[in-house]
Amino acid sequence: MESEFVNVAESEGQVASKRQRGGARRGAGRKKIADRECKVAFGISARAKANLERYAQENDVSLNEAAVRIFEGLFP
Repeated sequence: MESEFVNVAESEGQVASKRQRGGARRGAGRKKIADRECKVAFGISARAKANLERYAQENDVSLNEAAVRIFEGLFP
């Protein structure tokens, strides 16, 4: 992949080239997981977090997956 160069004006009227970086790339980023269309953010107690971490470790899943399993288990 070749980088694009853009001309940048310097203070004394000279023009310099600067490599352009950043910006969104098609297909970049995390992919959506089926049936996971909602995001939530809230605080929990230190005890609840410890329990969540323990559950995740015992079941070899991420904290997110552990939380989903717990919430979905409350209302089957």
